[in-house]
Amino acid sequence: MLRLLRTTEGRIVLLALALGSLALGISIRNSMERQQPAVAAQSAVDRSALSQMERAFESIAEEVEPAVVSIQATRVERSSEPRSRRFFFRFPDDEFFAPFRDFFRRFEQFEMEPGPFVDRSSGSGFIVRAEGKTAYILTNEHVVGGATRVKVRFGDDERNEFPATIVGTDTKTDIAVLKITLDQPVPPNRVAKLGDSSTVRVGQWAIAIGNPLGVGQTLTVGVVSAKNREVNGVQGIRSYRDMIQTDASINPGNSGGPLVDIQGRVIGINTAIASPIGVSVGIGFAIPINTAKAVLDSLIKTGTVTRGWLGVETASSNRELSPELAEYYGVKAGALVDRVTPGGPADRAGIQAEDVIIQWGDKPIRNF
Repeated sequence: MLRLLRTTEGRIVLLALALGSLALGISIRNSMERQQPAVAAQSAVDRSALSQMERAFESIAEEVEPAVVSIQATRVERSSEPRSRRFFFRFPDDEFFAPFRDFFRRFEQFEMEPGPFVDRSSGSGFIVRAEGKTAYILTNEHVVGGATRVKVRFGDDERNEFPATIVGTDTKTDIAVLKITLDQPVPPNRVAKLGDSSTVRVGQWAIAIGNPLGVGQTLTVGVVSAKNREVNGVQGIRSYRDMIQTDASINPGNSGGPLVDIQGRVIGINTAIASPIGVSVGIGFAIPINTAKAVLDSLIKTGTVTRGWLGVETASSNRELSPELAEYYGVKAGALVDRVTPGGPADRAGIQAEDVIIQWGDKPIRNF
């Protein structure tokens, strides 16, 4: 009797579980059937958004690439003495790279035999101005500086190659202007649209176009990683200020090419990378296009850039006033004057060491 009772109870329990599972299954199925249209609709919206983004990048390529050129520069050096040549990349001092440091530094410098030496380098550039059949191209000074012969090519077609003349260079900003003459008037789509780098924001899209490693015209996509970067000793020879940092892939050969925003407007000139091995690791730097605008007209008109000077020096560590110094001088921010050149403009104006410059005209000054 007890065994029968238990068996009956067990059957009742199993029957209840079965009915409950069936009801739950029906409920889940009905819920899934109700959700499927919503999921499908959301998926369609997501694909549509991705397609729109894809079309945006496609339109940027179609709009900007015609203005971008590949540059080949040749330098002939003559010497009767053995010389050393250095590769242009900077090995980081970070301990993470310590195991590789000795290996790569053995290649940083080598001896060359005396006599003529032909050095060829490649880079990128883009047309910024056109006058009839004449096109003016913006690039980096370190791409063409000292070159005895420069050639410019549109796209990957050797038939679209033209000899170029160096109009002017400016080592201080690492900017150069070239000039080429086409067979016919320069079409409007060959001229790049320049943006305003002062409006660039961290996190916005950044698209780099150029000729990396000589493989041909290439487009890479990333974001603006940082602004106002100061980079010292990049490529072993230069220091830069106020750079735009991006993770869009930039490699040797990209130098001089445009960095553009999602509207296809040029916001910077791809110039340098920080890398332990000389190729992109996601840390690239571009000269703000507003810096180039400031010297472009002068280079085209005179081939040189004439600058004013203050005769003021500031300590390199004075990127920002420390809270202690700001409190001591009674200011929120500014540039602390370290030294004043005797007889210079600042000296004649009455500026002294330990003054803090907090405003220039109507523009607030935050640091040196």
